[in-house]
Amino acid sequence: MEDIFKTTDKGLILNLTTISKGYLNEVASDIIKSVMEGESDALHEYIKAKGLAELASIIIEGLKDEALSEADNYAKDEKVLGCDIVIKGTPALYDFSADEEWAIIANQINELKAKLKSRELKMIDALKYSNLVDENGEVIPKADVKKEAGTTLSVTIKK
Repeated sequence: MEDIFKTTDKGLILNLTTISKGYLNEVASDIIKSVMEGESDALHEYIKAKGLAELASIIIEGLKDEALSEADNYAKDEKVLGCDIVIKGTPALYDFSADEEWAIIANQINELKAKLKSRELKMIDALKYSNLVDENGEVIPKADVKKEAGTTLSVTIKK
């Protein structure tokens, strides 16, 4: 089997006969190992991966209806490129906003969410002080930190 992630003088090879998570993990591990061993650049490989994810997303969205139609031609337990195929229904979505009672309740919920957000911000602010008291004299407890702040890398692919 040829590897879709290897490049030739013609670019990427896209000849898959079987797809498995094990195989994809193996390819990913090889790419990560190549970076860790100094054979390739981490940022370049990261950006390439983001590009492949974007490419895959566009292809999936563009071919979804055709693929659903074609999947009807396969038997229930038949594998395609080594993958199980199941056609699933999705639930209907409803709009309840025309109902007056629903709108009142939804508005109350939104008001409570705003109050909750305000309270959360005060509790986060309390982390900066040994004791935080609001304008009404209430002691605001400190929020518990579930996860420390981190960093991420944002890659914007040009249009």
